[in-house]
Amino acid sequence: KEFTAALHHEASNYSKKPGTISGAKTSNVRFTNLLDEYKLHHFKNNKIWHSPATFGRYLSLVQFACKTLIHIYSGMRDDEVYSLRQGCLIEKMVDGNLGFWLHGTTTKGYSRKQPAPWVTSKDLVAPMNAVNTIFSWLQNSSDLKSDAPLFSSINHFSFAHAHNRTSRD
Repeated sequence: KEFTAALHHEASNYSKKPGTISGAKTSNVRFTNLLDEYKLHHFKNNKIWHSPATFGRYLSLVQFACKTLIHIYSGMRDDEVYSLRQGCLIEKMVDGNLGFWLHGTTTKGYSRKQPAPWVTSKDLVAPMNAVNTIFSWLQNSSDLKSDAPLFSSINHFSFAHAHNRTSRD
């Protein structure tokens, strides 16, 4: 969390400069120093992260893996998964058994968006925690509202390659 915030803060200084941004906002040397500073050098040593771009790509891949697991364990369609918001995974005791539901929005069978629950399993607890964590990092680093989609783009981070190149939709 602190590493992500520090990287975002450093890159945001660069992002505020006028003109086109064609190069990296944080040098790979500074990125490596930040990894060491936050004791994350094992990611550097294993060649998982070697630049801000690969770190951003890693966060996107985590989001994609979590989204895929949601499809598998709930049967939700793409637009339904993208309708999810923070706190959408509900755990509830039913007849002495712990049940899990995802609450989102569907248009299936309706001509407009309708709130809907999907029955799922405890296997989504870890992926949902990961997605919620990334979302909270995005929220702390940008002006995302609390009701923004859970799978908001990592381009809201100033170190992301496409930051300042896309609309903030």
